[in-house]
Amino acid sequence: MGRSMRKNFRAVQWIIAFIFPAMILSPNSSAQQQDIIVKEKITYNFIGRDSALNNRIVTIFDTDTNILSEIKYLGHRKNAKKNYIYDPQGRLIRLKLYDYYTPEDAWWYNRLEEYSYDTYGYVNKHITYFCYHYGEKMEPLEKNIQEHDSAGNWTLSIRYNWFQDLNDWKAYDKLEMFYDQEGHDTLHITSIWNADSSKWIFNSKFESSYNDAGKNILGISYVWDTLTNQWIGSRKVESIFEDDVKIKTLVVSTWEKDSSLWRPYLKYEYTYDPSGYTSSRLFLLWDTATSTWANFKKDEFTNDPAGNVLSHDHYYWNAGSTNWQKLRYEKYEYDNNEMVILKEYYERVSDENRWWGYKYTYVYDENGQLVLFHDYLWNSSDSSFKDYERIKYSYDPSGTIKAKLTDHYRNYPIYDYMPYEHIYYTVSNHKMDVRNTCEGDSVYWYGNYYGEGVYTGTISSTEGNDSIVYLSVSEFTRPASFRISGDTSVILNETYLYTAPSDSINHYEWWVENGTILSGQGQDSIMVLWDSTGTGTVKAWATVGGGCTSDTATLAVDILLTTVPVPLQQEIYIFPNPARDQLQIKNLTNPCDYRIIDLSGRVLQTGKIYADGVIPIALLPPGTYYLNLMHGHERILSKPFTKH
Repeated sequence: MGRSMRKNFRAVQWIIAFIFPAMILSPNSSAQQQDIIVKEKITYNFIGRDSALNNRIVTIFDTDTNILSEIKYLGHRKNAKKNYIYDPQGRLIRLKLYDYYTPEDAWWYNRLEEYSYDTYGYVNKHITYFCYHYGEKMEPLEKNIQEHDSAGNWTLSIRYNWFQDLNDWKAYDKLEMFYDQEGHDTLHITSIWNADSSKWIFNSKFESSYNDAGKNILGISYVWDTLTNQWIGSRKVESIFEDDVKIKTLVVSTWEKDSSLWRPYLKYEYTYDPSGYTSSRLFLLWDTATSTWANFKKDEFTNDPAGNVLSHDHYYWNAGSTNWQKLRYEKYEYDNNEMVILKEYYERVSDENRWWGYKYTYVYDENGQLVLFHDYLWNSSDSSFKDYERIKYSYDPSGTIKAKLTDHYRNYPIYDYMPYEHIYYTVSNHKMDVRNTCEGDSVYWYGNYYGEGVYTGTISSTEGNDSIVYLSVSEFTRPASFRISGDTSVILNETYLYTAPSDSINHYEWWVENGTILSGQGQDSIMVLWDSTGTGTVKAWATVGGGCTSDTATLAVDILLTTVPVPLQQEIYIFPNPARDQLQIKNLTNPCDYRIIDLSGRVLQTGKIYADGVIPIALLPPGTYYLNLMHGHERILSKPFTKH
């Protein structure tokens, strides 16, 4: 994850970076206003209750808290450094990166990032330079040229690679974006530079249209067919809204090349209570055998008159018993100020036919500030909630968190408070450094451990300028680990939907290898265009307020060349469906590999099947699965089936 560039930086002389090493603690010095702020973050690894220095980061800011320099240490050894340089308008124009070269006790200048700006103040050129060998000159590496319109909309991006043997830049790819009068992006076109013909070759296209309320009602993705020189449909998403605002139906379709028709694939249906709040969300899959929509999963909500969710039930359709099966549910309670005071979460443990869950309770003061958070975990042995963690907050008169005290049941359910190590130093005059740290951290400051409260210290430089420093730290819970849901066998140059658990608190960051994220960055679902063959990867992590992140979830994806099979005489069928012990395959004329995949994308069974053979499924748990038949790198069948 990268750091967002801040605007309006104040230029200061780089020499201040050398002031910090000479600073010492001086408890009897008088305070003087400083021109810089130095913040030092130290983390410790724990072995039981004994700690060992892990790493240290020293960051230097100007008085507007804009970053000027950052130095990283591993243990007590220097490791890396960044220096930031700005133009008179306070805009970043150079970022210099160094590695520490121990044999010569010197910093190795290994990378340079340069930025320039257009008349509107937006970045229009970004060049990266790299030093391949210590002590040698910087060589260009990559260049990105961007254009924006007067409204700040990003309209063009062209990437170039540097070819050292030609001593010249060569274009690589291009993205063009177009907008309507309201500023909605209506068209994205990507192109690849063809060096042989010295021309841009279309690669992909995405079209969007909106209703009068600015809601996206249609999105269509295409890929460029170089044989016929025309756009070929890939994926279409259609949305219908009630009163142009509340979504009623969303349908996802894929383009079928043989019939030149859009074929439905997935549908979402929404209903609302009399107050206009969402009461249900239904997910359906298209059954090609019956040409009808089939139930897949469902969410049901109850809301209070103010729209606060009181309950959220999650169901999956059991095709074998033809009924809905509840897999998890959530309950909420609120005070008179509509502040949540209770959250309960329960999830069915399918292999043991029991429920597991957790409970949160919240207490607020008269100003609506959280003063106590209590976390409980479900204990199956006696079917009750047990203490897991308790957090107390205190605030200064301005309402800012000044301290946080955590009682943590480290070895649940045995009470064992565990301190976590996290340190921040600040050099400034009468300024409070208020920091949010994440679960797994606690406060270590000026070489000592501190309990609840506000902490101060005095720092003196070699020039005799003293400064009083203040520190207040708050710790927040990390998002829970999760899985990514979506197709794990995909077709080259087609788009697919990938989802993370829906949670209004989390902000999701996505990363894709061998594909392009078309939409959804920052949300709980994305649309991905797979535009390279081989193995793809989808990664995501959740972030909550304060910047705490979850573990990274990863999903591996096989990117196949085409859905067109080796010549077949008739359509392939699987039966019976639902099945109990085995699946029979009809009209299969060539040996194929098969995969059985569950709804979360996990591959549960693989093997080889011959003409009109059978696949054993007796060992699979009851549920809904997908059967994929592969011939080499080509997928010739992907159909759902139900195991009784």
